[in-house]
Amino acid sequence: HTRAYLGLLAAMRGQTERARELQATVDAWARPRGVGFLTQIADAIGTAAALSEGDYEAAYLHAIGITPPGTFTPYAHQASRTLLDLVEAALHTGRSEQARTHALAARDAGLPDISPRLALLTHGALAMTATDPTEADENYHHAETHPAAATFPFELARIRLAHGIRLRHTQG
Repeated sequence: HTRAYLGLLAAMRGQTERARELQATVDAWARPRGVGFLTQIADAIGTAAALSEGDYEAAYLHAIGITPPGTFTPYAHQASRTLLDLVEAALHTGRSEQARTHALAARDAGLPDISPRLALLTHGALAMTATDPTEADENYHHAETHPAAATFPFELARIRLAHGIRLRHTQG
């Protein structure tokens, strides 16, 4: 249990070698025993480590190990926590439809009502996957001006980066 969270922390810090060592240890123990709570964290470690290295294909494969696009399985704690990870990885690997399906499922599942962080992530995911520029702008605005946005600077920075990339592509 502790190793799982240490692995997640290492992945988020960009210490990918350490993260992968801990991921392998957790996965080797938890997967044969069917301890879903820990296998989800192992996949979350893999997702975060791959994202930090820019390996979006590996990140996507780990993310869908937690939950398939468009679903938020009950009792799968990491499914909502990795919402933006799955969406970002899907977009960077040409899986726009899966990314949009996942963002809409987050909205439809009521994730924004569960916590301020999930509201921020859902608006960000909806903005990142919107094909309509007005919808994208509205959702980026909701995310960036959300009262709790400053409480989650890492998530906000990721959303702002995605917004900047979108503007660069659409406005030249």
